[in-house]
Amino acid sequence: MTKVPFLPYHPLLTCSRAFQKCAALPRMMGKLVQSEGMRHVIGYSDIGDQCLEIHLLVDEEDGVVADAKFSSFTHPAATALAELVCKDALRKTYDQLRRINADYITNLVENTETTLPADFYSYVNLVVDALLAAAVQCLDIPLDTSVPQSPVEFDQLEAGELPEYESMTHEERLALIRYVLDKDVRPYIELDAGGIEVVELKNEIELIIAYQGACTTCPSSIGGTLDAITRILRAKVHPHLQVSPDESFLAQFMES
Repeated sequence: MTKVPFLPYHPLLTCSRAFQKCAALPRMMGKLVQSEGMRHVIGYSDIGDQCLEIHLLVDEEDGVVADAKFSSFTHPAATALAELVCKDALRKTYDQLRRINADYITNLVENTETTLPADFYSYVNLVVDALLAAAVQCLDIPLDTSVPQSPVEFDQLEAGELPEYESMTHEERLALIRYVLDKDVRPYIELDAGGIEVVELKNEIELIIAYQGACTTCPSSIGGTLDAITRILRAKVHPHLQVSPDESFLAQFMES
C-alpha cells in the first residue's frame, strides 16, 4: 500500500486515510485535450484566492462523460473533493453532473468513512460551481435516454448476505434496507429527479418499493433501474432478496 505523506493540516488529520490519500496522491489531477467525437469543456470556479478547474471530455453522441480531470490552486481538502467528484463523474451524463449538489458530494465523502469537517464546506461549493460551469457547456448535446445509468459499479460490491440478517427482527431488517437505499441508491436516482420508498417487507425477503418523481414514468423502473436496486440489496443485505414495485405503480405504468 502506498504510504500517504504527512499532511500538516489539522482538519485533514481528523479525516480517514482514504480521504487523506485523495488529497495527497490525486490520480485525477491533470488536464485533458480535445479528442475526435468528444467535446472538451472546462469549468472554472474561485472563492477568494482559491481556484479550481474541472475538465470533462463528453461524448457528442450521447452526452456521457468519457474522462474527467481537475487542476487546483487551493487547499488540499478541495483537491480531495475534486478527486472524488472526477472519479464519480465517469460514465455519467452531463445532465446528471449539473444536478450534483453539496449533499451529493457529502455522501461521496461519507463513503470514505469521513465526516466532512465544518472548515471544508466552502470547498464543496467550489467544486459544485466548477462542475456546473463545465456541464452547462454541453446542454446542446443530445442525451441517450435508452440506456439507464447504473447507480454503482457492481464489481466494487462485496457479495454475500450479512451474518446478522437471520437473527434480526423485522424492524431491524427494514432499517437495514432503508439504510442501504439511502446510502447507495437514493442519491443516484435523485440526480434524475427520481425517488424511492419502502412500502412493505413480506416474508422477510420480498421487498415492495414505491417509485417517486421521474421514476414513475421511466421504462427502466421495471428494467435496468429495478435490476440495479435488486443487485445492490442482494449484495449488501441478503442474496435472495426479491424487489418489486407496488401494484398501483405497475397498474399505472401499464396504462401509460
